Amino acid sequence: MVLFGIFLLFLRLSFYPSKIADFYPTEFQAKSSAQFFYSVGDELKFSNQLDPGAPTLLRAPIRFFLVSPDSQKIAVSSGSDLLVVDRNGPAIRQVAAVYSEFKGYAPPPDNKKPIGQHYFRNTGFQWSRDSKSLYVIGDEFYNSQGGQLFSDRGELWRYDLETGSLQLLIKPFRAHKYFLGINSGIYFWVPSKNGCFQLEYFDGNQPTMC
Repeated sequence: MVLFGIFLLFLRLSFYPSKIADFYPTEFQAKSSAQFFYSVGDELKFSNQLDPGAPTLLRAPIRFFLVSPDSQKIAVSSGSDLLVVDRNGPAIRQVAAVYSEFKGYAPPPDNKKPIGQHYFRNTGFQWSRDSKSLYVIGDEFYNSQGGQLFSDRGELWRYDLETGSLQLLIKPFRAHKYFLGINSGIYFWVPSKNGCFQLEYFDGNQPTMC
């Protein structure tokens, strides 16, 4: 009988709803410890929370983007422009006019390539470690059908934010993917004759096989 009474008490305590004494909820706001870039529709903003009322840094449709290592700048591919939006100013820099290397697949009027025209790709841009430069891939439309991922006419350029100038680094640059190593070195893969890919390294002078 005693055991049965203990069992009933256990059941009663087990199903007793939890209660936090003197708890009166108020409005909660999710805030980050650091500010960050985000977009609301076509408006680019910078804040420590998702605030639609925060100042707008750029009003444009954003297709591709990459935040700089110092988190104070963002490279944005919008329409036919590659832009750098700087939180500290100057607010907006136009790096170059850009197109897709897949131009020709889209519906009219983007289904025709301007053969022979030089352009910069709207993807594949990368920041330098110190956030003072932006690397972009240049190319020339020569193939009327299909993409140009590993173009023989590809180039790698560096855009200097301080001077606003573009400098040609590597030509030809038959790569689609690359990454930055130590001491400003650049690693990239190029197609080889056997159908595989060869890793090459650029030390500032000329590319060499790894």
